[in-house]
Amino acid sequence: MGRPASRLGPAKQSPRYAALVGGIVGLLMLVGPSPALASNGWSAPTPVDPAFLGGSVSCASATFCVAVGDWGAGGEVATFNGSSWSAVASIDALPLASVSCPSSSFCVAVDYSGNALTFDGSSWSAPASIDSGGLLSVSCPSASFCAAIGDHALTFDGSSWSAPVTIDATNDLVAVSCASASFCVAVDYEGNALTFDGSAWSAPVSIDAAYGLQSVSCASSSFCAAVDQGGNALIYNGASWSSPTSIDSHGEPNSVSCPSSSFCMAVDFNGNALTFDGNVWSAPAPVGGTRSLRSVSCPSSSFCAVLYNTDLAMTYNGSPRGTPPFSGAESTVCHVRPRRSALRWISRDGR
Repeated sequence: MGRPASRLGPAKQSPRYAALVGGIVGLLMLVGPSPALASNGWSAPTPVDPAFLGGSVSCASATFCVAVGDWGAGGEVATFNGSSWSAVASIDALPLASVSCPSSSFCVAVDYSGNALTFDGSSWSAPASIDSGGLLSVSCPSASFCAAIGDHALTFDGSSWSAPVTIDATNDLVAVSCASASFCVAVDYEGNALTFDGSAWSAPVSIDAAYGLQSVSCASSSFCAAVDQGGNALIYNGASWSSPTSIDSHGEPNSVSCPSSSFCMAVDFNGNALTFDGNVWSAPAPVGGTRSLRSVSCPSSSFCAVLYNTDLAMTYNGSPRGTPPFSGAESTVCHVRPRRSALRWISRDGR
């Protein structure tokens, strides 16, 4: 499958990323889950906001999450308080690419045109340009440190952003994850990983040359997980990366979140979720039918939020690990990349 197109500067525009700009191409026929799901830990689906086109979600806890929109006329945001959604609000005239919330009183969102916005617990700042080359991903382990990547990399010290620096000149950065102010990992579509030690970035290191990396999540400086376009996962142990291991041969994992070294969740474009228990990955579980899952955020092993391509929200309260039951007709989808996302909430009991 082709890789998403960057919405960044002209130097990084290429046909293989056109899917991100083009959005969904195809038909989506949705039939909701049957009432039998309730007996297996799933709530009935409830609408969030049909107009909200979610792209990224970040949860500081089970009672505070923020989702941002990356498609349509502008940058929209919705917040979840543990029981309900806020009204969708527009905070940027441009589509938002990524959001990161280390607490309920601090979040940073970035847009594809290189602006950053901060949330102070009650309101969002106006967009501030920090990199004219554009931004794709942001990660904030605390209110005093963030890292953002796009054409370049930047860091935030709690009051201001650094100047953009080139860290991966010939490749296309896609995601960043920071466990602390002294440890971050960025990955690119060409299968390289780069690490930040608090003062400088390493040179790109090839860890998955056969497939492009899609997402990375670091729980600490001694544990990260990354997923690629070929259905593989890789684990970092503090010194080196494992070889790519197939975890999802029929899907394409596109987002992963790891609150600890003993729990990760990954989601794919075929509607599956997978969990990692510190040793092995579960089989793909069709929690979204065949509807594409977009973004996942897990503040703990007992709660995750997942964006997917309907306007429904659901909760999952802790079925045993494995394939959660999914009932109802599957979607028929012909797509290049999913664009139309809504919010799906998964609450797990840690098993």
